[in-house]
Amino acid sequence: MGDFNGNCNKWYKEGSSDSNGMKLFNFTEYNSLYQIVDKPTRTTDRSKSLLDLVLTDSPRSISSTNIIPGISDHCIVLTNLKLTIKPDRRKYTRTFYDMKNVNLENLNNAIESAPFDTAYIFDEIDDVFNIWNDILMNAIKQIIPIRRYY
Repeated sequence: MGDFNGNCNKWYKEGSSDSNGMKLFNFTEYNSLYQIVDKPTRTTDRSKSLLDLVLTDSPRSISSTNIIPGISDHCIVLTNLKLTIKPDRRKYTRTFYDMKNVNLENLNNAIESAPFDTAYIFDEIDDVFNIWNDILMNAIKQIIPIRRYY
């Protein structure tokens, strides 16, 4: 959708055609696109032109197109689409840590006694981080209760 600045009388019979408009028309034909707007979108004292186009490969997805006089020399092209949104009926399981029922003293003890120093056998910082993360997550999983909602 937009101001293509190409006149093509194949889309607006009362208008004229220029080379840009014919190139655009050939492009849409070659790519199986449909141009939806059928009224001029730019009107002056001397001419009416269809410059603002709506191109689609699925014309059935367009419910309506209206031309509304704008605040510039171009009209506003308002296009309504037919969209069907199907509700997501899948069931999800949500898992989270039950922080209301955690024993913080046990968690602190588990973290204090976790073998974080074993991560330093690696030279790469990413490897060290991954080991630290695994150790911390193991401590958390052992102490903090997990709740699931379906």
